[in-house]
Amino acid sequence: THPDGDALGSVSALVSYLRESRGKDAVAVFSDSPASTVRFIVPDSVPLLCHDTDPDACLARIAGSDLVILLDCNGFSRTEALQEAFEASQAPKVLIDHHVGPERDRFQVVFSTPDVSSASELLYYVLLELPDVGGDAGKLPPAAARALLAGMTTDTNNFSNSVFPGTFRMAADLIAAGVDREAVLMDLYNRYRENRVRARMIHAMGLDRTAQDAERGCYIANIVKCRPPGNRNPEPEEGTACLPYLQRQIELVKPEAIILLGAVPLNFLMNRRGITAARGKWLDYKGIPVMPTFHPAYLLRFERNREQFIAEKRKVWSDLQQVMARLGLKQPPRQS
Repeated sequence: THPDGDALGSVSALVSYLRESRGKDAVAVFSDSPASTVRFIVPDSVPLLCHDTDPDACLARIAGSDLVILLDCNGFSRTEALQEAFEASQAPKVLIDHHVGPERDRFQVVFSTPDVSSASELLYYVLLELPDVGGDAGKLPPAAARALLAGMTTDTNNFSNSVFPGTFRMAADLIAAGVDREAVLMDLYNRYRENRVRARMIHAMGLDRTAQDAERGCYIANIVKCRPPGNRNPEPEEGTACLPYLQRQIELVKPEAIILLGAVPLNFLMNRRGITAARGKWLDYKGIPVMPTFHPAYLLRFERNREQFIAEKRKVWSDLQQVMARLGLKQPPRQS
């Protein structure tokens, strides 16, 4: 299964600390790639290896490691495809976990208690005890501090369950140290909901991003190839710099139609403004039919106003139905 937010947060925080504070060649290794909804928790500064995409590199890294630290699972039996490699490693092994039933006999050092919210919280208090941190969260690398807060927030569902007094102390300390909690929440919940809306749009059209069948496949591309600070819209120079990459992607994919989600792609790809006026009307990009429609983030603005939310969703569905009709797509049956 994909690693959850706590696994990503705790592992990323420890790797960040070891690399930035101790100068160690630490790497994060997972059985499966992170889901797109929580991938942001792993900072760009953390090297990430996943067995499902690069098994040889994962196994070689484990075999060549001087120390193995397992976080957010109670033993190697939970590591799936990596279990044999971990157990065969001759390196000292450390367990940091909050689940019951830790496999203590497999590790030289064990930090384990269920009386914390998450592995991220347990790791936080372990790190505080280290001499170079000395109980001061402000001495943790910023990337580590942010990953810890994100990991804990996911496991508690934003303080809705499994919360302990130390959980609040941890959050207060990290926020005081400079972690932007609002940005973490924006990444965790707003962007996640946008992705869910977009996924539902794709499914409603009978398409599948993972399909090998070209008739059902779809491809998602972005105007810019990195995330602007605070997830803001790209500046003109940023979009202009990245546009040739998007144009080349379109040339290689050769789509039968393009759906533009929101004002940003309408502006940069089609050099037009006004998504409200443009949506629902066919445009042309180098012979490819283009349908502009509203971005999922726009729809989510109206979640608290049910009538308007439904009205705006119907507009988007009408636009998607035009694309389906043009491509001969049929809506899949509803799942019971």
